[in-house]
Amino acid sequence: MNKCALCGSEAKLELSHILPKFFFRYLKKSSPTGNIRSTSNPNRIIQDGEKVPFLCGECEDLFSRWETSFANNIFYPYEKGEKSQFSYNSDLSKFLASLSFRCLKLAYTQDRLENIDENQVPYVSKALDNLANYLLGNNPHPKEQRQFLVLLDTAESHSGYVGGIKESEFNLYATRAIEYDVVANDIAIFIYIKFLKFLVLCPVYIQSQKGWRSCRVNHRGGILKPSSIELNDYVLHRMINGARKAINSRESISGRQSDIIKKNLNEQQPEKLANSPIAQAILKSKA
Repeated sequence: MNKCALCGSEAKLELSHILPKFFFRYLKKSSPTGNIRSTSNPNRIIQDGEKVPFLCGECEDLFSRWETSFANNIFYPYEKGEKSQFSYNSDLSKFLASLSFRCLKLAYTQDRLENIDENQVPYVSKALDNLANYLLGNNPHPKEQRQFLVLLDTAESHSGYVGGIKESEFNLYATRAIEYDVVANDIAIFIYIKFLKFLVLCPVYIQSQKGWRSCRVNHRGGILKPSSIELNDYVLHRMINGARKAINSRESISGRQSDIIKKNLNEQQPEKLANSPIAQAILKSKA
């Protein structure tokens, strides 16, 4: 028996997804080839995201309810272009907090916080406590760990480049990438979760509230819609680094795997290829 990462009870732990399975299922289904690959090993086709023994059955069920609410009411309608404005209730804040908790807790317990100074670690512990108490219903508010959600789409620039990256390459990242990270610098520590057309941010520690208001999710409910927002420079920098990593990953695909991808693409109907999210991201770009 091991302890549940959320409630701390001793129980048989479920094999939990750190990021929900439906993210990867949709990415795969909407891919022109029907396959997905990771940036860490682009020569291997993957079926799913990271899974670890993490939660007890009761906490897993708790997270699943919030996942279902988000998937049906926001994720699928926005990804499919059916809706762009959403009324939401407390389930959204809970779902986003569950993502932030999972990513931060895993990084903390598996020593993946090498970019955080020793004197910053107490902020991580405090954030985990705040998130856990909020998710378990012990606190009605996540305190400093309020959730931020940005609805993404293709970017437009006068030059055709974003941060030195071709607009088409950046838009592929902005609309299709799935990754998470705990980012730290001299003035902020924050959880960064990017999945398809969604970007979730959760501050662990920030010196200033500047740039942390426009996309904040109200823990009670509200209206969610795409809007012109000015991200903090360090958040945009992390997005650009993510796009660069994706570019480098594609360039490292072997000749054999490139041939397999080309063969799969040639077997698809031209209309399906043209209407795919990947093609749309490229076609809407200047460069």
